[in-house]
Amino acid sequence: MRPHSILLFIAALIALSSAQAAVQFTEYKNITSLREPNRNIDWEITITAFGNVTNTTIFEYNITPPLDAFSFRINKQYVPLHYTLANGTVSAFIALSDDISANQTNKYLLTYTTNPIQADISRTFPSIFYTDEKPIVVIFSTLRSFTQDNVTDFNVTIILGYGENVKQCDGKLSKGCPDSINADKGVVNGDYIIDYALIPGNQEVTRTVSYEVPTMTILETQKSKINLDGKMVGLIIMKMASGAPFQMPVVGVKTDVECGSVVQVKDQYGTEQTVTCKGKKAVVILRGVAQQQEVQLYLLYNLPASQQGTALSVASIVDTSAKEVTTIKGFSLKVWMVGLIVLIIVATMILYLRQ
Repeated sequence: MRPHSILLFIAALIALSSAQAAVQFTEYKNITSLREPNRNIDWEITITAFGNVTNTTIFEYNITPPLDAFSFRINKQYVPLHYTLANGTVSAFIALSDDISANQTNKYLLTYTTNPIQADISRTFPSIFYTDEKPIVVIFSTLRSFTQDNVTDFNVTIILGYGENVKQCDGKLSKGCPDSINADKGVVNGDYIIDYALIPGNQEVTRTVSYEVPTMTILETQKSKINLDGKMVGLIIMKMASGAPFQMPVVGVKTDVECGSVVQVKDQYGTEQTVTCKGKKAVVILRGVAQQQEVQLYLLYNLPASQQGTALSVASIVDTSAKEVTTIKGFSLKVWMVGLIVLIIVATMILYLRQ
């Protein structure tokens, strides 16, 4: 190359460098796709170039996209990636080249797509749903970002069903959101939205949702004493109904009977139920209680010595389909009472005739 040509080439480089320095660029990035999990994210960058130059100038502006980005377009036209190698590191960029006049403003729309944010939703229930309590159900919503850029204002919609005093908070809290967190919703019946203010690129974020649900309510309790095989025992009849919005796998029916003193518990179908303890009190365990199901229990328990007395002999709790509580030597209690009344009437008539 001749010296004159070299000088012209250097002058051209200096002019191009000065022109690029004089063109001012601004970028505004936005997500155009729905901000929901498990789908690719569409982005757009609005690039504004202002020609702070005296003459029409050709500029070149390089944009570095996220590493996971693909499908690049500028003003809806496909553009390729360019690569450079510096200090052993390969870098990718998109080259935007155009001409601009003095005091002119050009706008360019760069669009591309990145990997999705995946959601993992899990729900934990209490091991036992106790009567007349409102246990807490906990949901963990974990988002895993597979895109390099941060994502803001992201929402996850879940099917909550029915819940009261619904809260959401940051972190994975096995006991639910603390009492210091105010309820986001008083009552939810259906879908619920979990809000994420920020999901950092290539990171994992978990939020906790906790809410209360109704269980079983004891509607009526009747207490009496009967004689079981010559021994005075207590009898409790409990009527209750489920108010839970789903089938409860295990329900604990709380009683005021001392733990260990229960003799037998059956439901209205004659099925024997198991008993456990909560503190010093006995708890009857029911399994698979359906939504809105009604249950009636018959509980026999040992009485303290101070409460022993006389009573009729009772063999067992049977005839539950007819809602009879006990039988006496094969006869239902109701039948026996009718017979007793008839016997009294006959005896009275005999005494009257003898007079």
